[in-house]
Order: sequence, then C-alpha cells, then structure tokens
Amino acid sequence: MEEAIAAFGQNYWLIFLSSLLLAPEAVLFVTAAMADQPLLTVFLIILVVSIGGSIGSVCIYFLSMLLGRERLFYLAQRAQRYYLIKVDDLEQVFNFFKRKGHWVVFFGRMAPTIRSLVSVPPGIIRMPFRRFLVYTFMGTFVWNVFVGYAFYFFWMHAEAINKLLGVYAALCLGAAILFVFWLVGRNIVKKMMDS
Repeated sequence: MEEAIAAFGQNYWLIFLSSLLLAPEAVLFVTAAMADQPLLTVFLIILVVSIGGSIGSVCIYFLSMLLGRERLFYLAQRAQRYYLIKVDDLEQVFNFFKRKGHWVVFFGRMAPTIRSLVSVPPGIIRMPFRRFLVYTFMGTFVWNVFVGYAFYFFWMHAEAINKLLGVYAALCLGAAILFVFWLVGRNIVKKMMDS
C-alpha cells in the first residue's frame, strides 16, 4: 500500500513540475496516455496541470508587477523600430484591461500563443490578485478539461483514429494526384488551343 501511495505522489509531482515549465497541451498529450493506469485519472491529471499552469501565470503576473509600467513603456519605445509594438498600442491594451481585463484573462488562457502574455497587463495595472487568480485558474481549468479529455479520447481510440486517418490520407493523396493531372491536362489543352 505504501508503494502505491508513493507512486501516486511521484507521478502527480512529475506532472505538476512539468506543467510549470511546459505548455499544458504537451503535458496533457503525454499524461492522457497514462490515465488508464491505476492511480492516474484524467480529472486529477487535469487538476494538477491546471494548478501548475496557474502558478506559472502567477509568477509572470508578479514579474510584470515588478517590471512596472514605466519600464515596459521604455522597453516598448526602444523596441518599436524592431517589432510592431507601439507605445500607443500598449496604452490601448492597458485601457481595455482596466475595463474588461478579467474576461481577457479567462479567455486568454484558452489561446496557446497568448496564454503567457496575458499575465503581463494585469500585473502592470495591478489587477486585484484574487480576481486574477480566480479567472486564471478557471480559464486554465476549462481549457485543460477540453484538451485533456480530447487527448484521452484520442489515446483510448488511437487504433480506430489511425485507420480513419489512413483512409483520409489516401483520399487526400488521391485528390491531390487528380488535381495535378487536371492542372497538367488543362495546360496542355490551353497550349494546343493557342497554337
């Protein structure tokens, strides 16, 4: 029994540490395959990944709070000739965050590229921490439930999906070949008509 409890803690501890450093999609893809093993459930995996992802977002929140508005604007002003960042755009972002920031935090957790950046404006405008944490965890959890169960479904039905993908790939390849023949034939007919 003690070995089972130790394995349980070790598995979830590794999942938690991975979720601090990696995108949740990567962690959930790997761990969903193990979810049918004893002591590992999809729901607990999703919960642990959500907690880890939220802690990572909280770190970015506090780092951006330490960075401060003036330093961020200074950096943006220096970088605007290299990137498409303008100080006026940042001002608009912060004004929008003051009005609708909690919803941006919630839905931003569901956008893979934006997920990490969405923690910066709340830290700089000093969104109340409790509100930030609640919306961060809720958005992360909702996204991870969707992704986690999708990957679990994928792994549980991998053979059937693989067969379907094989048929789909064959159909796409056949369509591509027919399209190439059609293009070549059309060009040949066009050249014959022109001459």
